[in-house]
Amino acid sequence: MDPGKALGASIEIIKMLYETAETYQKLERLNSTILNEIALLITLQDQIKNCRRMENNIIVDNYLIDINYKLEKFQKLIVEAQEGNFFKKIVHTKKIKKIASEIANLIKKLKFLLDIKREMLQSSKLDVANIINDPEARKFWEDNFGSEHTYIQVNLFFSAIRMNTGLLSNEIDFLKKVINDDDDKYITAFEFQEWLDFFGDFSVVMRRTIESLFDPNTLEVVDWYHKNISKSLVNALLKSHIFIIRKHTNQKGVFIVNFLDGADIGTLYIRNINNEFVVERVSSMSPAEIKVYEMLDQKKFPNLMELGNRLGKIINPNEAKYIPNWEENRSKLKDEDLSPFDPLNSIKSIFEAPVDAIKQEFSNIKNTISEGVGSIWNNVGCFRK
Repeated sequence: MDPGKALGASIEIIKMLYETAETYQKLERLNSTILNEIALLITLQDQIKNCRRMENNIIVDNYLIDINYKLEKFQKLIVEAQEGNFFKKIVHTKKIKKIASEIANLIKKLKFLLDIKREMLQSSKLDVANIINDPEARKFWEDNFGSEHTYIQVNLFFSAIRMNTGLLSNEIDFLKKVINDDDDKYITAFEFQEWLDFFGDFSVVMRRTIESLFDPNTLEVVDWYHKNISKSLVNALLKSHIFIIRKHTNQKGVFIVNFLDGADIGTLYIRNINNEFVVERVSSMSPAEIKVYEMLDQKKFPNLMELGNRLGKIINPNEAKYIPNWEENRSKLKDEDLSPFDPLNSIKSIFEAPVDAIKQEFSNIKNTISEGVGSIWNNVGCFRK
């Protein structure tokens, strides 16, 4: 072989080995960068949990999924670089650098989003002590959701109810329909307090709500209860109902009973006082209203179901239907899902799925670099600067 060509080939080999050594220096630096980014991600866990607790934010989920995907790709490239030839190692280093930058950018954007969410939450914080009056109810809220959080996801709220009570699953489902009147994804501290205003102290409110409105024949809310409806709908409903009971729109803890009085609509007022439903007599009663009021053999009822059954028999005894007491049927039903359910663990399980994968990638990357890349780097140690 020509000496000049041999020298040139030797120089190319030395250059290639030197570039390979630099490649592994870059890989080590990239590995360090990735480990730092993962460490940052782990420090964001509390913020992510809090964000997911307060709202079902799909953007946060997407960031976690993308980060996990990029880390899997990062690990794959590291392995291929370890197993490939010198040229492949150099090419893969460029790819690894690119994906490491993408991971860093994703985590940076995720942190930016979480910081914005945190600032929004801080600016909107209220102390639930100023909203929830009942001490036991306030303690329940603060223990499960924190005193500064004034709204919570519906599923989280009822998971906490489930964990702290012996209610059956169909009773929990029923309470969702009663408490979450607007059928959105959240229970606010104001809705919680309104529920207490209408149905009693926290020590009795769940049982009183179920005993008042739960129809054991259908496992649904009784058909004569219509939450927050406008006066314009009352007349239409009374065409198919003996009476209806609805919430008073302006007075806390007051229900309105409406029934037909010929062409007119009769009205009675039921007030929740000391965990009893009290039928009130007012000065502006019509003759039909006075008649119904006086025919009630009692003016205080432990629940609305007893009152409703009694009103049906008085207003229209021929069409009235008797709804049995739920407690008579409750013991006959078998609940298929009575295991304790910790709401915080529920959040954790949703959140930890991608993060656990990231932690696994962290371990895999570290092992790959320290064992595979490190051994090759030692073989070209003579070219280190």
